[in-house]
Amino acid sequence: MDELREINFVYGPNGAGKTTVSRLIADSSPFSKCAVHWQRGTKLETFVYNRDFVARNFNKPGDLKGIFTLGQKDIDTQSKIAQAKLDSVDLTRKIENLTHTLQGEDGTGGKRGELSQLEDNFRDAGWEVKKRHDAKLQGALTGYRADKVKFKNRLVTECQKKAPVPLSTQSDVESRSASLFGTTPTTESLLATINDTHFLSWEIDPILAKRVIGKSDLDIAAMILRLGNSDWIKQGIAYYDVNDGDCPFCQQKTPQKPRRQPRGIL
Repeated sequence: MDELREINFVYGPNGAGKTTVSRLIADSSPFSKCAVHWQRGTKLETFVYNRDFVARNFNKPGDLKGIFTLGQKDIDTQSKIAQAKLDSVDLTRKIENLTHTLQGEDGTGGKRGELSQLEDNFRDAGWEVKKRHDAKLQGALTGYRADKVKFKNRLVTECQKKAPVPLSTQSDVESRSASLFGTTPTTESLLATINDTHFLSWEIDPILAKRVIGKSDLDIAAMILRLGNSDWIKQGIAYYDVNDGDCPFCQQKTPQKPRRQPRGIL
């Protein structure tokens, strides 16, 4: 039933459901598959006069017809009632306007609709940022990474903390993520302890008492040094080409292999 007006007349044969409709208006809780939608979402106080009301409030002994009598009207009381009704209508209109502003015509618009849209935008924006950094931040926020709503709620919780810690740079976060959630380091064995006793025994080895003879200790070394002819091989190699391939030192024919070497190497 829709497009109802301020006063509506419902009629039909017995068993058509007229009493059932009145029971729904009086209390919709027993009717799980039915609902009453009030104008602008403002539920009015209902007063249903049907057979259920009569059974609850009146007792008809025997076949005596009910007689209802009202006493003398109190003008002042009636005036207060009339004013209260006007005030009630005014308050109802205000409630309707505020309810309309809050949730719109169908309950999904208004300020609540705007808030829902903002939350959806925040959720999607946070999810896009999360996807951009997924590769380097795998393992962080476990339990929130597979659901947009859970991830958004966790972000809101972090932002609402009273004493937030200073924000870290992106490179620092990525470095800590790699350290915490990267490849597990392998354990290396400790270096063996060096036994210095063996090295100390070398200090008294007899061979260390013998002198090592170098080329400067030869008898001919003094003459070479006096003549300034320490680089005699380099000086003699200049005569190789003009000596028909004979060695300028031993006057022997040199083999082919040394001939192919760069000059200065025999």
